[in-house]
Amino acid sequence: MSRRSGPVLDSRQSAPFAALDLDELALFLDLDGTLVELVSDPADAEVGAGTIAMLRSLEQRLGGALAIVSGRPIAEVDRVLRPLQLTVVGLHGLEWRERGQGANLQAIAARLEPARTVLGWALAGRPRLWLEDKGATLAVHFREAPGEGPYVAQLVDAVVARLGPEFECVSGAFVKEIRPRACNKGTAVRRLMGMGAFAGRIPAFVGDDVTDLDAFREVEALGGRTISVGDRIRGQHRLADPSDVFRWLSRLVQA
Repeated sequence: MSRRSGPVLDSRQSAPFAALDLDELALFLDLDGTLVELVSDPADAEVGAGTIAMLRSLEQRLGGALAIVSGRPIAEVDRVLRPLQLTVVGLHGLEWRERGQGANLQAIAARLEPARTVLGWALAGRPRLWLEDKGATLAVHFREAPGEGPYVAQLVDAVVARLGPEFECVSGAFVKEIRPRACNKGTAVRRLMGMGAFAGRIPAFVGDDVTDLDAFREVEALGGRTISVGDRIRGQHRLADPSDVFRWLSRLVQA
């Protein structure tokens, strides 16, 4: 099937939901690189009215069993997807909001301030590198200076080593992020699968980056489906890019 004729799943694999009733599906979607194209500054990410309408319809078709699972804070996810107020997992599972409920934030040891200070000092003379401070996590972006990757890796690894075993470094697309080790997208999916509209359904996760692999492992352990976007990671099925994701999800809504 050509790209022009609709969503393209990897030719090695069959369509992921060919025989799956939407009444049985719990769908988890990453945001950046999956629903929206990756951009140098995450603040510039945006979605069109068509995506908003599609997500609203899809959530209704799934009976509320739709969640956005992102490394962004919930407030940032809401900004990108406004005016939607979906079930959202933010900061890789450090915060979450179930549909119709208030946001919850897991308790985090107040140990990131020294790391924040060191990273700010180390990046001050490198304007093409920038620190994204999410409060509970810290991310160093080098998309505008790919050649600085080794420096960023060495810097962040050294900071994590000073923080201790409760924290870890996670690599993404031109980003190194420091986060608490106990929380990831896999633990977030497991928690949501025991809650409300998600309970008793078959999970599926769509993601594009290494931070989604924890969720992939959890979903596959639960007998669900994993769909990778692009070539950075490998799921049971594959879509080419966010445009393919949009077309494929639109087909689910219309099925």
